[in-house]
Amino acid sequence: MAAAGYMPLLDPLVPEAMQYKTKAREFFDVALYIFQRSRENGLLVEESLALVKEIFSGLLFPCVPSLNSMNEENMTECTTVEIPVLDEPTRHELHELVLALSSDIRTILTVIKMSLDALDMGKYDSKAMFKSLMCTGNARESTGWQIDRSDGIRSGTGYVGITNLSNTCYMNSLLSQLFMNVDFRRFMLSARVTSPEDQPLVTEAQRLFANMQDSYAKFTSSAAFANAITGADGEAIDVAVQMDVDEFFVQLFDLWESQLLTSEDKDRFRKFYRGLYVTQIRPSDCPHVSEKMEHFTALQLEVRGKGSLEESLRAYVEGDVMEGENKYQCTQCEGGRYSDYAVKRTCLKEIPDSLILHLKRFDYDLVKFVRHKVNDQFEFPARIDMSPYKLDHLTNPDAPKEQDLFDLAGILVHNGTAESGHYYSFIRERSTAPSEPPTWLEFNDTSVTDFDPGLIGTSCFGGPLLQGNQGDKRFSAYMLFYERVSRCDSGASMLSDGMQMTPSMKVQVPNPIRTEIATANRYYLTRYCLFDPDFPMFIRQLVEKVRVWTGDEGGKLPELEDTTMELLFKALDRIVARTKDNPTLFDMVDILVEWACTNELLAYKAIAFLGEHPDVALNLMIRNSSKHRYGVQKRLETILLDLREKDPTLYGMGGIAHSSSGSSLAFQKNGAFPKFVKGLAGQLSLLGPVDRLWEDYFGLFLKLANIGDFETGLLFYYGFLGNCLYILTRDLDDAHSTKFETAIRLIQRKDKRLPPFKNLIQLIYHLLSCIDIYASSAETNEEQRTSYNSKSNKFGLTKKERTLLSIYQNDDCLAFIPRICEWYEWKAELDDSNISAGLLSMLVQQLRPNARLLSEIFHTLKILVRRTTSAMIHRYVVAAAVFCRVCPREDMVNDIISEVSEESETVGGQAGRAYLWFFEQLGRLRNERIDASTRGKTLKQYQMQNSEGTKVDRGTESTPIKSDSADSSHAGTFYNLVIAAAPVWGIALLRCDDDPTTRENTVAVLETLIFSHDPPSTPGGDSVVSKRKAGIDGRRDEDSAALNITAKQKREHAEVNYEDIVRARAIRKIFYFGLVSCTRAQRKQMNKRFFLPMLGTVERCSQWIIKLLETEGDQAEILKKMEGIQAEDECFNDEDLCNWWQSEPY
Repeated sequence: MAAAGYMPLLDPLVPEAMQYKTKAREFFDVALYIFQRSRENGLLVEESLALVKEIFSGLLFPCVPSLNSMNEENMTECTTVEIPVLDEPTRHELHELVLALSSDIRTILTVIKMSLDALDMGKYDSKAMFKSLMCTGNARESTGWQIDRSDGIRSGTGYVGITNLSNTCYMNSLLSQLFMNVDFRRFMLSARVTSPEDQPLVTEAQRLFANMQDSYAKFTSSAAFANAITGADGEAIDVAVQMDVDEFFVQLFDLWESQLLTSEDKDRFRKFYRGLYVTQIRPSDCPHVSEKMEHFTALQLEVRGKGSLEESLRAYVEGDVMEGENKYQCTQCEGGRYSDYAVKRTCLKEIPDSLILHLKRFDYDLVKFVRHKVNDQFEFPARIDMSPYKLDHLTNPDAPKEQDLFDLAGILVHNGTAESGHYYSFIRERSTAPSEPPTWLEFNDTSVTDFDPGLIGTSCFGGPLLQGNQGDKRFSAYMLFYERVSRCDSGASMLSDGMQMTPSMKVQVPNPIRTEIATANRYYLTRYCLFDPDFPMFIRQLVEKVRVWTGDEGGKLPELEDTTMELLFKALDRIVARTKDNPTLFDMVDILVEWACTNELLAYKAIAFLGEHPDVALNLMIRNSSKHRYGVQKRLETILLDLREKDPTLYGMGGIAHSSSGSSLAFQKNGAFPKFVKGLAGQLSLLGPVDRLWEDYFGLFLKLANIGDFETGLLFYYGFLGNCLYILTRDLDDAHSTKFETAIRLIQRKDKRLPPFKNLIQLIYHLLSCIDIYASSAETNEEQRTSYNSKSNKFGLTKKERTLLSIYQNDDCLAFIPRICEWYEWKAELDDSNISAGLLSMLVQQLRPNARLLSEIFHTLKILVRRTTSAMIHRYVVAAAVFCRVCPREDMVNDIISEVSEESETVGGQAGRAYLWFFEQLGRLRNERIDASTRGKTLKQYQMQNSEGTKVDRGTESTPIKSDSADSSHAGTFYNLVIAAAPVWGIALLRCDDDPTTRENTVAVLETLIFSHDPPSTPGGDSVVSKRKAGIDGRRDEDSAALNITAKQKREHAEVNYEDIVRARAIRKIFYFGLVSCTRAQRKQMNKRFFLPMLGTVERCSQWIIKLLETEGDQAEILKKMEGIQAEDECFNDEDLCNWWQSEPY
């Protein structure tokens, strides 16, 4: 029989098969074969479309309103939920069947559109869904990124767990026990609520119990319920602090009762768990019996010294003997006579249908004054007769008694110690008939699993561990829940699609809550089906079909291409990228890249789609996991560059437009790249308070800017420099209710983490490197684009950007200077690794000597150096060194050096190391701008000479900083200034009390600065430089070699210049100021720390001065005259030398 002959038989069976979804897999497998064979003969062209719609709307995604002729308004009012096929193999067969039926363009276009409807239904930030999730207490479901499908729907047990808010396991375990009491659940859900504001706990209990019963989510949130529980002070409980579950039970029930409206409701509520006991005192020699009745909600039973529940109950009712000093006085007898023997006991008068027994596992040691847990073994039965402990039996034990049987319904377990631990519950499901074996479940926060009741003994009785002598078990029963046998509930476990979807004995839920839960359930079920591992493969096969039909030429089937592109991107965004540990992500992105690169029009559509749907671009390229987002960025960059090369017009490039006012970078606003940048630029306010998102956001635009001048110009056009400077310079008060508020809140947080703006600073650096700061200011970003100079490849600043650069912080210093110092991990280096130093260097290097911004930067650095704490000073001295290296004015550099020198006198510790680094660097750094002016070069000539060294490299993410520091063996531009200030900073650092390392390094740095630049060459002089790191070692045999200079060598010495005189006088000042600035006590204490190291320096200084005096020529005579030295060519004796050192310097 031909395949077509089976069609009349198969056609009516398809709707019937939908009623048996989990049992119809083989049927669908056969149907697939028949449809495939029939398609080959062209017999299913008319019927396939209707059948595809029926499969999608009835089996695969019945919860999607658009597939079932329902609008969103009707859907939110409907309380019933259609269950889709959940069995994965069956869904696979259905996907294959749909693909087989999609043999024409009309059908496959319909399939793509229905798939898009399902994806939109499962969208995480859907406003309708988020509102529904808020109502059901599961809003946090929408905030997660990667999804574990196993957490997408409730477990096979049919029950819903509860989230642990922090330390709320005690609350979750108790609520689970109360929820499983069907009568109590029915009462709470039917309780009358007239004002949710006045009855918050009852309202939230109804919502929580309704979700635990009807929700398809794996767990529900108890946050709103916890917020409704208040203490005596009216404040909500602290979810971070664990409470004793017995104490919480009493507090919870008192609050619940207080919010019930009628006395009738209050009476019904009390009867669930409240009983009555009688405290009796029966004297042996008196007929009077004293009785006092009290209510209880949980019987407090001893565990210590009791081996079983029965033994503890017997002790509970047997009571204590009152004799001796504790004799009982009967107030009813005449004269209040004392009884020699009386018994005080507690008897149960009324026992509720639901009995709670609290086992006293925690005790207080009055000797050690500590609380500890009693881990003794304590057994309890599955069924117990409570009649022996009731008042009637105890009053007349010989009378016949009627059994009062209770079955074990729940066990609340504590695992841990008296100070910390975890609560969870074992609960018996109310079965359909007493003859059936009981079904037990474990409720452990969000997890609900089956539990074998045969393990109750090992899991709940406590006592010693089974494996050898390893101490007692930390886990044991803490509360027991029993139910009267005569009132035990029965119910049916309803199965659906092979998964137990409904708990036994469902009760009526208030209609508004039921509607909210139904709406949320459609979302959960749709999402669960979308995350079926086979669905992405189904999408992939659809795309492959479209590629075959469209070929390599784009534009033939525009609607099909557009919808397929949308389906592929949305599937990547909402399913593939969010599936935990998904290995297929890059495969699907590669399909997109391969398809888009076949022709320019498809590449344009791909990039333009991301621009028109920036949320998708943001999710895939920024919010995605680190394992995926950079790979996606790289692959999408391939499409960009391919389109840029093949069709610059579609890409958006318009070339350079020339006019009478100048030249500008032209672009097509409808081009792919402008759309992409515009779309992502608008997502700034949606990033949220997550550090990584901001870093990756600006990092992405940094990559785009480095592509070329066109891309950089487009960032200027969309205001990126202004936005970045706004974040960099403004305070929270200025940014309130703006798109920058979240970013600036991250800046002002009080923890010690650096703000997440390393890439923002690099982006500012790149953009400012493309700025001619002396070009005319533009009013708008459009004018800024037209200010592009094609010769220099530079743009002008807008007035807004220029203003932001000059914004002051605390009215006395520029805001951007401390920000770039504080936000970036500054290193004590002036090379390529310090991008913040490069930003400051690049900016100062563009400024002329009389520039106002140069003066503002100079004054800001002085203020920061002066008032900064020691924890941050190292950042600012690096900034000061950078400024000195490129500043065109020597007077400013001199002031900076003086400021740092003065500050070094007041700060020690790590700050001392920073100051020492500053002077060491400035002693050998070269400032080419100042050097150029001293050589007679103009500033313009200098800038022309160095234009190549400061040009931005567009192919890298950061711009290398030109290194202009001199070799340590040559004096730097500011050598004389550093040496002249040495008496101030040198003495201060040599006296650094709390950092011996700084003191030792200061001696080494002074030695290097003074002696490594020695103009006369002496035997053994190089050894001084080689010992720089080690410092002065105190040995005098090598040093004395410098004194044994022959007459021939003396004549070979070079002339002494003015720098030599400056050094000599600085040396004297260092020694003299160090000597006179110490008190007698300080001199004694600092002998080893200061004078002994300085002794070695003095010896070197003496030798050095002597060498200068031994030289011939005018310089030597000037030196002698300045120092008041009358000796000829002979060396000083020790007495003369000592007097000379200690005389006050000029």
